[in-house]
Amino acid sequence: FSDCQHSAVLAMLRSGDIDCVIGRVGDVHAAALARLEVLPLSDERFEVACGLGNPLGKRRRLTLQQLAQSPWAVTGHGTYTRRIFDSAFISQGLAAPVPAAESPSFHTNLATAAGSDLLAFAPRTAVQLYVRYGRVRAVSLAEPFQTDYLVFITLRELPPLPAVAWVRETLKGVAG
Repeated sequence: FSDCQHSAVLAMLRSGDIDCVIGRVGDVHAAALARLEVLPLSDERFEVACGLGNPLGKRRRLTLQQLAQSPWAVTGHGTYTRRIFDSAFISQGLAAPVPAAESPSFHTNLATAAGSDLLAFAPRTAVQLYVRYGRVRAVSLAEPFQTDYLVFITLRELPPLPAVAWVRETLKGVAG
């Protein structure tokens, strides 16, 4: 999974290059939103993960100030995940950490953190998957990162392809 720039992905949807988007809305102007059919799927927090040998994984209720000088693996500038990451530090009056590694995929960043001393920042579902695999630990934070919403997006003016309609209905059923 890649955390592309939202504007680029939504432009691809509007131009017909792709048929749907599963992701986050990001910054969408009202005029653009009028063309989009948005199905909320779930709300989700972002979390921090570290490798099993990282001592931060055993500490509790860490603050962003305590994590600011740690080495990080994060998505690149311009991605939605990176904006959430950077703004969390900035809103605490801290400079956003300069990452030791950048990848467009938070899965790559989680795998990098699993085999190193780096911390990774990713959606909670991804972190918990790697926790279940026994690859990382979720870092205990004093205050969680903001909640975000995962959505399914299509264009209103086009009838969905049968496969896209099936995906939408399946996701709608799972989302409740």
